[in-house]
Amino acid sequence: MPLPVCGAESQGMIGYMITQALTNELRNARIKKEVVCVLTQTLVDRMDPHFKNPSKPIGPFYDKAESDAIAKKYKWTMVKEEDKYRRVVASPIPIGIIELGTIKKLFDDGTIVVCAGGGGVPVVMAKGALEGINAVIDKDLAS
Repeated sequence: MPLPVCGAESQGMIGYMITQALTNELRNARIKKEVVCVLTQTLVDRMDPHFKNPSKPIGPFYDKAESDAIAKKYKWTMVKEEDKYRRVVASPIPIGIIELGTIKKLFDDGTIVVCAGGGGVPVVMAKGALEGINAVIDKDLAS
């Protein structure tokens, strides 16, 4: 599964759990407030220098032979961590949130908005269209 799709899936699953928990707590407290999760795309620059030096470790650990085979097959960058290997991807600087206008409208209307989970799904503008890219956004920078 492509990394941006994995990020969206994770964002949706965790957003669902947070939204449901907040909704239940508000109801228990008899507070009438809506809660919504907005799947969030974070715009990055394809030319961000972090793409040349991937440093964010993701996924499982592999032994040397597995790491070499996977790196070759998928053209992934792998790094050694102690005695195991792991995939690393870029962590580019966010330059915008695609859904920001919608998030602001919901917030201004009094809705509690759960958004930018995990920093958002990284996207670039490619030929006038948004396109997911293999990267991970630092969640603190997306906030």
